[in-house]
Amino acid sequence: MSKNTRPEIDFYDGFKRADSFQKLVTAGDLGGTKERLVLYGQDAENNLEKLVRVNWFGKDVESVPKMFMEYDEILKENNIKQPEEAVLGCAGPIEDGGKYCNFTNIGLEISTDKLAEIGIKAELINDFFANAVQIPWVKDDDKKEIKHKYEPKEIRPDDTKTMAVLGPGTGLGVAPIYWDKDKGYYPKPSEGGHKAWTPRNELEWYLFRYIKKEADGRDPDVETVASGKGLMNIVNFMFYGKLPKKKKRKKVKKIKEFRKDKDAAEFVKELNKEDPQVAGRLIISAYKDKLYRPVLKYAINIFIDATAVAARDVVHDFCAYNGVYISGGNARRLKKKFLSGRFMKIFDESYEHTDKLRATPVYLVTSKTLGTDGAARYAFSR
Repeated sequence: MSKNTRPEIDFYDGFKRADSFQKLVTAGDLGGTKERLVLYGQDAENNLEKLVRVNWFGKDVESVPKMFMEYDEILKENNIKQPEEAVLGCAGPIEDGGKYCNFTNIGLEISTDKLAEIGIKAELINDFFANAVQIPWVKDDDKKEIKHKYEPKEIRPDDTKTMAVLGPGTGLGVAPIYWDKDKGYYPKPSEGGHKAWTPRNELEWYLFRYIKKEADGRDPDVETVASGKGLMNIVNFMFYGKLPKKKKRKKVKKIKEFRKDKDAAEFVKELNKEDPQVAGRLIISAYKDKLYRPVLKYAINIFIDATAVAARDVVHDFCAYNGVYISGGNARRLKKKFLSGRFMKIFDESYEHTDKLRATPVYLVTSKTLGTDGAARYAFSR
């Protein structure tokens, strides 16, 4: 089955009424820190409910077919037959006419032909396409508005339909959600997380050069900073990278003190033994536990700033004036930082069209099942 441990299992209220649903489908959120398969039901009034969620750490997964076999055993233990149909949100480009995906940030691949061999009729969609499907349906309890510093001006009604979602998770996912008067909201896939990253200050320029050197001369994209693996890049730079020469600068002084700390050296060494997406979570946990401050605070601030610029770019790219949504586990874990004002100060700094930016709602999505909710909604809508 999986490489090491049995997966985590969560049961929902819908599990108690499994026999009452008109149809069941499996929705997946695959290719990041955690891999998830979730059983959804649709009732006679077309309402969606979760029944069972099974969670694997990505490093524990040997293959996607084996995930489904383990998932099937869990359902059988609870007297539920696994549905034949599955829609899987995958963190990577969908190839071969929707039949194959090689995940961008984890050593897995998926083929619908391989799943068909074990009786699963699967459809692959981009993971952030799945996120985007669910965005128009996100409940107020599952989002928190990030307030603008300035009083917004009203935008023309025809400028307020398009929305967008981006998530600094394992990588940086981006997707727009357009509006059509006949079919309502509809998302489109995007690889916007791979736009070039532009540093904003001297320390970030040194970080830029460090990442570029580590990437054999390739220009860093925004995902190399605004993501879990981006946090690992930043901390490695703080410990190993070349720093500005002005020794009296407070940040440089603190970073050099960090490099001399034996416990910090062991912390960074252990981080580099982990997959980058796991390391990102450990960095956030250490920061919240007030370890190795202020250096981890500097790293978190660079991450927040890069995400804010990326969100601003997404609004401009897609004219997403009806709202931009920040999703993903790393954003949820740093909820206080996103709401503190730092994010919005940078988001509102655009050279042009500040009036539109300041009138664009910005939300932090707190739901932990956005991706699988979207995949299930997509499956049932077909």
